[in-house]
Amino acid sequence: MDTASAALLRTNQRFTRAVGPGVVFTQPGEQIADVVDLRLCSQIIGPRPNEDPFAPRRPEESQAEYESRVRRSNETRAVTRDNFEIIPQIEVIFRLDTRPGLGNSEFGYDPSAVERAILGQVVNANLPLDTPNRLIRWDQLPAQLAAEVWRDLVARLTLDDLFPLTLKKQRVQGLANVVQIINERLTQPEVLDLDITGNQKNGKAPSREYQILVSRGIKVLSVNLFNVKLRPETDRELVNRWNSGWLTYARQEREQIDILRRTLVEEARHQAWNIFIETATCDFGDEILPSLPDSLFASPPSSDYNATLTETMRSTLLRLLRGHLTLLHERPNLKTLTYDEEKQITELITLLEARYL
Repeated sequence: MDTASAALLRTNQRFTRAVGPGVVFTQPGEQIADVVDLRLCSQIIGPRPNEDPFAPRRPEESQAEYESRVRRSNETRAVTRDNFEIIPQIEVIFRLDTRPGLGNSEFGYDPSAVERAILGQVVNANLPLDTPNRLIRWDQLPAQLAAEVWRDLVARLTLDDLFPLTLKKQRVQGLANVVQIINERLTQPEVLDLDITGNQKNGKAPSREYQILVSRGIKVLSVNLFNVKLRPETDRELVNRWNSGWLTYARQEREQIDILRRTLVEEARHQAWNIFIETATCDFGDEILPSLPDSLFASPPSSDYNATLTETMRSTLLRLLRGHLTLLHERPNLKTLTYDEEKQITELITLLEARYL
């Protein structure tokens, strides 16, 4: 068995054991029941990029080709709450739930995950009993679950929700938000709880899809949507709606941008004040002003009082000026804008130090 594969063995009566990378000797009567890929896997379902899933059968298209195109379209076909069809391609990246390097494989081999993946095959009850595709293989399950979640979410939403001109809080809106929820439901044990119209409820709910994947030994890494297809008349309706509402939408966006800009400016102003205060007073340490003895506050003021007060003011001013100078030295972009101010502060510090030596 190569380093990227594992298998489940069986006899005519029962499944026996999982085997991983390396040399494996079978027991009498044992044979391979199924094989799994230990590498990162990708599955894409839905119509091909160059296909029109809504087009009728073309003259050059055989009946088998037409039925295959319809089948691919039905894999991801969903209908919104206001009865609009939407068909995307869905890609799921997944692997067996194991750790790289485990079980003598750089991709990771866990016999329990292999057994769960193969033995937990799902049966498609909608297909006839003699259909080979009636059993859904382990590597087909993640995309099937992603498509189910996609259809469930779209059925709760309207076309305006999926392609909104404006966004509303506490509501699922936009395809990006839908993709995020699909990812959460396949990768997290608990997800946001939604009502039948796409509004968020309080709290979270267990993810049924995540539990199914765990029970099958599968770990989904990401889900993506591509090539979203709408009927031509629906496309035209979206374009007309955009043309009629773009000005209102632009004004609302501008208001939001203005609010965000004012918020950022205010936050930057507070941050600048904090940096200025911390740097300007860095020369003080924990000391704010030197303490003065009570005898100095006698009335009328004594000569000692005047001398001490003058020295305190000089010392405080020098510390503040040195703090300002430190601020300019630590920020090169500020230093280039305040060359004259830096020169004046330096001269003032030199003057104060020379005058009172």
